[in-house]
Amino acid sequence: NNQLNETIQAYLLEKNTTNSSHAIGLEGEIELLTILGEESSFEVNDTSLISHSGDAVVTYNDKRICIDSKKYNNNLPKGEVLKLVKDINRNDYYGGVIISFNSFITNPDTNKRAEDKVYSMTTGGVPVLLLSNASEYRQEINSIIKLYFDSHKSLDENETQVDTIGLLESIEDELQRIDKEARTIEGESKSHEIY
Repeated sequence: NNQLNETIQAYLLEKNTTNSSHAIGLEGEIELLTILGEESSFEVNDTSLISHSGDAVVTYNDKRICIDSKKYNNNLPKGEVLKLVKDINRNDYYGGVIISFNSFITNPDTNKRAEDKVYSMTTGGVPVLLLSNASEYRQEINSIIKLYFDSHKSLDENETQVDTIGLLESIEDELQRIDKEARTIEGESKSHEIY
């Protein structure tokens, strides 16, 4: 993909000259594109060099989904979520995902930090998924995106319905199961250490 190569080249050039917020942003874009590229059911387009288009557009089950990634160390401001919603509406995407790898995301409806690491909302009439501290569950990002957008059932062209509570419970259960497995594996590896 030529756009991915351009993004990587821009990152390497920026990284070699400075450790600016732009370089950190490029690093997040590359991480995002790498993660999305691991999912065979996604058609991934790098849109990071196109204004008002997010970092990537994924086509999944005929739904075009705008995805934006951030590597903030502090809470991601609500303006970033609102900007994503504008991009979704401007480009007639089905919905969107904003991924903050290192921090929580501010919910634009409450102006407070989203309490859950996986939070779904409808803003401006579009489904939006907020993934906070996503580096903690990096390998599950694609599954969460698929589960979220699979759960949306079209009622008509202007409405969607989703069992948000059930969906979030399923995702939380899965994240807890994965965390438990990781602790079990870690415990087993420590029990095999030789002192």
